[in-house]
Formats: sequence, structure tokens, C-alpha cells
Amino acid sequence: MCFSEIFSGVAGLTSAFMNAGWAVGPPIDILYCADVDLLIPLFLGVCLGLIFERRIRMLHVEPTCSSLSMACNGTPSTRMRSEKFTSGLPNLSAVRQENVTLGNALAEVAIKLCKAMSLVGGLWTWEQPWTSLMWVYPPVKAFLALYGLALAYIDVCSFGAPWKKPTG
Repeated sequence: MCFSEIFSGVAGLTSAFMNAGWAVGPPIDILYCADVDLLIPLFLGVCLGLIFERRIRMLHVEPTCSSLSMACNGTPSTRMRSEKFTSGLPNLSAVRQENVTLGNALAEVAIKLCKAMSLVGGLWTWEQPWTSLMWVYPPVKAFLALYGLALAYIDVCSFGAPWKKPTG
């Protein structure tokens, strides 16, 4: 396996890489199967094992950003984070705190996977909406400062989406 897409959603990149002739692994997203939950340590270990065995040479991660997105943080009534409180606002309701905790955990899993790719000399890409607070979430910001070499800006409408959605 050469290319793997994690937190794949509709797996658009997996399809594109396959159509371009790449060997691809199955897209990994909890939407397809509850057993591929990267928050389950055993499954995360399987993914890390594939990386350290060099079965994955290029990895693309798209960690779910719901509690980090501007859609959830653009107004005071929906806000769970801010640039000052990127790890989560104080005194959130239990439901909102759970959402923040999940977002933090998924970002940190993506860091582990991309760090493993860097350690074995593999390639990785990280996709998030351009305005996502994930870019300034301290663990992600620190990881990207050490391992991220370049940022690329695209509008997803360039790939056929019916909306602009600036993405990096």
C-alpha cells in the first residue's frame, strides 16, 4: 500500500490517487465502520504499525474539525473555543466539553500519525479549513513548526464542490 487517507470523509483523494494508478489502502473513517476508530489504542497501533513497516508511503489526514471550525465558533452562542482558548473555553456545558475533548484527541492522533510518517521518511499532508482553529491549537502548531515544511491554500470549489471553502 502506498497512499492512505485517514479521516477520509467521502474519500475523494483515495479515488483520485487510485485513478492516477497509485496503490491505495482503504479509506479510514469511522463513518464507514465503527471498528476503525483511531481513538481505540489497538486500531491506532495497527495504523502506526503499517507506517513503521513502510507500507504507507504517503499519508493524508483530515482530522474532524467540528469544535475547531468557525462554523461552531463564529458566534457567542455556539462558541466552544477562541484564539485565546484554543484548547476549549472554560465552563463549557458537558456536551460542548465532550465535543472539544474529541476534537483535541483527533488532532493529537493526526499528529502521532504524521510524526510517524516523518520518522520513517514518508510523506504526509494535513487538510483543514483555512479558518480552522486547529491551525493555532498548541499541539498542532508546535508539530507543524517542527515538521511542516509548507502550507498550501486551495478553494475546494476548484475540485467541484458547490462552495468556496478556503482550505489548507
